[in-house]
Amino acid sequence: MVAELQDDAKPFDPRGSHAPRRSRDLGRRHVGGLGLRFVNALMDEVDYVRTGEYNQVRLKKMLPPSDVGPRKQGKN
Repeated sequence: MVAELQDDAKPFDPRGSHAPRRSRDLGRRHVGGLGLRFVNALMDEVDYVRTGEYNQVRLKKMLPPSDVGPRKQGKN
């Protein structure tokens, strides 16, 4: 599965950004950074390129083969 995202925000390469350290005290945590932790934990590949004034991010996740699909001819 591949997702391609594009925006015209300021340049931001998610591959070079690090999620903040987890704190045991949630009340002292700074807001933000968990999205990067999720992306890095869940995706198999994260690619980034800046083209003109656009950030382009490509996320790739390998999925296991599925039994869902066209049924084969024969006994059911």
